[in-house]
Amino acid sequence: MLKSERMKKKILEGIESVVFDLDDTLISTRKVFREAITESSKFLLKSPMCSKGKRKVDEVAEMMLEIIKAIREEFFVRPAIMEMATLLTAQLLGLDKKDKCVEKGLERIRRIYNRDVPEIFEGAGETVDVFNGIGIRTFLMTHGQEDYTWRKIIGAGLIGKFEKIVCFSVDRKKEDQWENEFDKLGLKTENILVIGDNPKADIEATIRLGARAVWVSSGLERERSKVEELWKKRVIEIEKIGDLFK
Repeated sequence: MLKSERMKKKILEGIESVVFDLDDTLISTRKVFREAITESSKFLLKSPMCSKGKRKVDEVAEMMLEIIKAIREEFFVRPAIMEMATLLTAQLLGLDKKDKCVEKGLERIRRIYNRDVPEIFEGAGETVDVFNGIGIRTFLMTHGQEDYTWRKIIGAGLIGKFEKIVCFSVDRKKEDQWENEFDKLGLKTENILVIGDNPKADIEATIRLGARAVWVSSGLERERSKVEELWKKRVIEIEKIGDLFK
């Protein structure tokens, strides 16, 4: 069970519903994207138009990541972000978009959405089962397109574990959509526990509304929260989803 009675009380007292994020909370989506970016970068560097030895794979992959971060605010989580970033990276390398190596790089990126399946984290399914087993309602709320989301859920073996699965609109920031989705489901924020990996979009956004939360850090450091005192009162920090229940 939870590591201590104090933690159990802090997390579960009065909780009626648990809302899980999907990507990098329950499944290793970040790993899939990083692998695709690295492999796409290798294809770009195979072009005869690239100067031999002047660029390394890691350097090009980092370039693509920076481009993704730069345009994410405008395009949010649309798959088009990845293709656009690949084409912009190719352009910075002096490559034509009709170059066969660029086409191969794009095809590798597209595989994220039509072939790659992120692995489920150890203990993820069991954690959902524990909440279901003690009579707490479980929901999945994720920021992504429905077809891609369902393919990930099925591939991870998470189908049938949640009362409802909600895909937030990719046209708006995730943090702006929680309140409306809670209201549509008739959930009272003071009785909700949110489990997610994004300190701002998952955790800050929901504790501001009155929920409690578990931040799954994946070993990453976080910046001081704009609502740090509230964070200390309402948030438990764990490294991996499997650390919540032992």
